[in-house]
Amino acid sequence: PSGHQGLLVSSHQSFLDYHMNQASAWERTALMRARVIDGDEKFMNTLKATLKHLAFETPPPDEVTACEEMDGIRTRVKDELMREDDTHFDLKHGAGGSDDLDAIIQHAQLMNSHTIPRLRTTNTFEIVAGLQVEGIISEEEFEALSSALHFYRTLLSRVRLFTGHATRIFDTESPYAEKIAKIMGIESVDKLVEMLEQHRKEV
Repeated sequence: PSGHQGLLVSSHQSFLDYHMNQASAWERTALMRARVIDGDEKFMNTLKATLKHLAFETPPPDEVTACEEMDGIRTRVKDELMREDDTHFDLKHGAGGSDDLDAIIQHAQLMNSHTIPRLRTTNTFEIVAGLQVEGIISEEEFEALSSALHFYRTLLSRVRLFTGHATRIFDTESPYAEKIAKIMGIESVDKLVEMLEQHRKEV
């Protein structure tokens, strides 16, 4: 909390006060993904309850303000980090990429989880399914989001497996591009790129 001006470690009460009174919308979405990893059992249980309350049970911020804030952050990330050309595709930060997909899903979760318990989960596929069941998104939107989510998760994992590091760039001229297409059951790299562009458009 409080960025560079904050303490390295805050007390539970300070953490609670900050997120109840000062946190931005993007920090709320970060809490929706937060997990308690280790520590004293009593404190872990207290912290889990706190995270659940802050992330899911408190009313959401103003929707227009939240949209503007999240759009601003995504625009800045794209400007600073996105690197693409005709043969290199940024699977995360490119327009319609996995970051934009996550932002759409997280925004819907942020606006609705305080009244819909089934959305209080860190599993993205369960969130999308819950949004459809509750009528927040249409069947067509559900199919588009689910398909794109599966496609990006699969392609990113294959690219990272072949390159040996956590890259987000798919190089269509690399030695592994054709292998990735075949593993994914796609007839060619060109067809894979065509599918990627279609998912980007739908997102």
